[in-house]
Amino acid sequence: MVRRSYGVVALLVGAVVIAGLAFHLTALRSETIHVAEREALNLRGALVEHVVQTLTSIDLSLLGIAREMSASSEDIASSRLLRGGLETRRDVLSNVLAYVVADVDGKVIASSGGDWINSLSELAPPEFWSGAAVNDHTLSAPRRDLAGPAQGRWVTSMTRAIEQDDQRVGVVVAVISIEQLHAFQRSLVPGDRDTSGLVTAQGIALTRTPYDETVPGQDLSNGPLFERLRTADDGLYLAEALIDGERRISAYTRVPEFSLVAYVGLSEADRLASWTLLAIVEIILASFVLVAIGLGTIFLDRSYRAREKLASERQSTLRALAEATAMLVASEGPATLMARLDAVLLAIVPHRRARALLFSTHGSETTPPLSGGGGIVSAPIVKPDGKEVGLIEAVTSGRGQEDADLVWALRQLGALTGLVLERLEAAMRINEALQRAEAESEEADRARGALDAIYSTLTDAVVAFDSRWHIIYANPATLALTQRGADRLMGRLVWQLFPGLLGTPFEDELRRAAAARERATFEFYYAPEALWFSVNAFPQELGMTAMLRDVTAQKDTEAQLRQSQRMEAVGQLTGGVAHDFNNLLTVIIGNIDDLLEDRSERDPATSQLRMALKAAERAAELTQRLLAFSRKQALDPRAVDINGLLGQLEPLVQRTMGDAIDIVFILDKAIDRAMVDAGQLESALLNLAINALHAMPEGGKLTIETSMAYLDRDYAGSRLEVAEGHYICISVTDTGSGMTPDVLERVFEPFFTTKPAGLGTGLGLSMAYGFVKQSKGHISIYSEPAMGTTVRIYLPRARVEGVEARQLPEAVAVPTGSERILVVEDEALVRHHAVNILTGLGYHVVVVEDGTGALAALDGQEVFDLLLVDVVLGGGLTGRQISEAAQALQEGIKVLFMSGYTENAIVHHGRLDQGVHLLGKPFRKADIAKKVRAVLDE
Repeated sequence: MVRRSYGVVALLVGAVVIAGLAFHLTALRSETIHVAEREALNLRGALVEHVVQTLTSIDLSLLGIAREMSASSEDIASSRLLRGGLETRRDVLSNVLAYVVADVDGKVIASSGGDWINSLSELAPPEFWSGAAVNDHTLSAPRRDLAGPAQGRWVTSMTRAIEQDDQRVGVVVAVISIEQLHAFQRSLVPGDRDTSGLVTAQGIALTRTPYDETVPGQDLSNGPLFERLRTADDGLYLAEALIDGERRISAYTRVPEFSLVAYVGLSEADRLASWTLLAIVEIILASFVLVAIGLGTIFLDRSYRAREKLASERQSTLRALAEATAMLVASEGPATLMARLDAVLLAIVPHRRARALLFSTHGSETTPPLSGGGGIVSAPIVKPDGKEVGLIEAVTSGRGQEDADLVWALRQLGALTGLVLERLEAAMRINEALQRAEAESEEADRARGALDAIYSTLTDAVVAFDSRWHIIYANPATLALTQRGADRLMGRLVWQLFPGLLGTPFEDELRRAAAARERATFEFYYAPEALWFSVNAFPQELGMTAMLRDVTAQKDTEAQLRQSQRMEAVGQLTGGVAHDFNNLLTVIIGNIDDLLEDRSERDPATSQLRMALKAAERAAELTQRLLAFSRKQALDPRAVDINGLLGQLEPLVQRTMGDAIDIVFILDKAIDRAMVDAGQLESALLNLAINALHAMPEGGKLTIETSMAYLDRDYAGSRLEVAEGHYICISVTDTGSGMTPDVLERVFEPFFTTKPAGLGTGLGLSMAYGFVKQSKGHISIYSEPAMGTTVRIYLPRARVEGVEARQLPEAVAVPTGSERILVVEDEALVRHHAVNILTGLGYHVVVVEDGTGALAALDGQEVFDLLLVDVVLGGGLTGRQISEAAQALQEGIKVLFMSGYTENAIVHHGRLDQGVHLLGKPFRKADIAKKVRAVLDE
């Protein structure tokens, strides 16, 4: 019974042991497989990281070549990059065997390594180069039939498009060594029957570990890998390999950046070897369970525990290695790499001492030998080319399998560290090369920027020409002067762009300076814009730089000064003569009066004496006018109500002008009093009315207006003896014959007249000029032949005690805008002045000089918001006719007229309709800014 009990117990115990053993082995197998799957996933991640970084480096080099050639204005076939640049870039990346540059037809223009390829079709079919593969990182199918640097080697290709002006003009191709791509994979997988590889999205094998020359190019699209890819882009599977039939635990994933599939396969047999051995041992031991159940149970328990610990340590080691791959690959430099390697060693051998060091060529210091309780194992840090650059050491535990696993782990770390170190050194070489290039480029940019900054601050125009007189540089002052953008100047022939320069001193002097290689300094007049320029020209080896200064204002000021000096000299002369002549006339008139007192009317001499007295009185009147011109007459300035004075003068003017002349008085009731001699002002106004009468022998209209005016700093600064400030303005406008420019230049000179003999002495305007200047005022004349004349007299405001002068608004910020304005003006100086102001206010301005040009612009593609047109134009069409044409061609366009006549005179003389918008000349910045803004906002 006891034996039976023992037997039953033995059977029961045996059954329990066998069932437990079976369950244990099954669970252990599942755990081993699970560990292998995690290992495969980690190794797959390391492989993908390495592939992405390697191919990204290659793609960045392609992108750099493509961008540099795209940015060049040269044809790609003559690009400077082709002269040695491809060879230099090839030497930077060890994975690239050669760079190839081809045109859009696939014809090779240049390649590193010599002329070993003629067409891109030798690397891949034509559809690869013309399709989406260009620029999307797609790798071509592997080839081994090439010459040159790729002779006898498996290669693949990556490409980038070269574009100029949004047109593809060629491609740059990197020929990549598949064997070099395989180098990292060789160090990645731990076992001889383990494998890793890359496959194109079409199923063509690129690389595989272990390396086999027959593998690249094989079609794996019908294998188990692509069966899984049809349902999931990444995952795990257990299957026999299509190439060698080995069953492997495989982890795969797509690499979308480069249209690849990466996989790592771990041999199922290798991963289950320890489990198989354990199962055999446990089954053998199970046969002795009934004999020595206790010993067997203890043995099995210890064995299980030992293997569990070993599996745990292996799992920890594999996990640490997988994590180390990503961490080490992301290192920024050798120092960071070694620090992270120390952290990895601490994770792999936590209870034992370990260290990693680089040989002295990499800057490591000599350290004392490693010591510990056991032996020392080591593994070299090896670069992909086999060069040992460092060492990893660790103290062993004295347990065989643990030490073997430790040695394997150290070797994997050594290979991975060497690979990362190689990549970091390559990146450092690339960065150094890029930094040198950037430093040189920045230095050149700084030099150009400094020169541009200097030229941009100049108010003078600076323009540079090449040796064939094409414009190659223009500073902002040049753009403003020519009223053209840089795109309309750069590269254009200056003589075609500005034909008005041909035959001028500008052309002659510049050509002479270029031929003699000598600096030229001169002045010339540019007739199309009526401008004077001072020019300094500096010839160089490849062209010439010219600086132009607008001296028109200086010339005008000099002319005004000469005129003023001439008038002053004439005034001094006539004043002296008039003074002396007055003395003589005093004696003559006095004696005639004395003689007349003693004569009767019947005396024949009486009539003769009276005629002599009348002539002497007329002579006295002439001397008085001469004194008025010379500003030497005695004035009695008082605060005068100008409107009241004109009201009293109106009947006299009416009688003087006669019935053939229509007279209109337009008086501003709000004007201030003027400080002036009333009698002299009446005399000056009557003289102006008489001049108007003589200018209208067939009849016409005379308009007399009063208003307040403000002469600003710009206006006063451009004219002699004019002070900035508020004035009372009297405007006298006629519709007479007008005056030509040469007459206007001399109109204030004494005794100068264009009237027929007997109609004037030539002293009327001279007297008015001298009287106004002596009164500290200003007088101006605007006239056009056959259109009439406007004379404006500006008188200073009076400061009347008890009467506060009306406060006029001071200058305020002028309004701006961005609308499109068409300016039509035949006078070059006025045209230039108006365009400069409007452009400075932000408006987009198109300018023409006559009606023909205006109609062409209005009938074109451009739509304008405002037409700014002179009332009187040369070339046939008047401002009114252009306005009517503009409103017919462009509906809704606003119109603003310009004229030297006042608005009231223009309307009353019938040249424009009532209610039109008119900008009076001369105008200042504030005047035109406010008027344009008001018309546009209406």
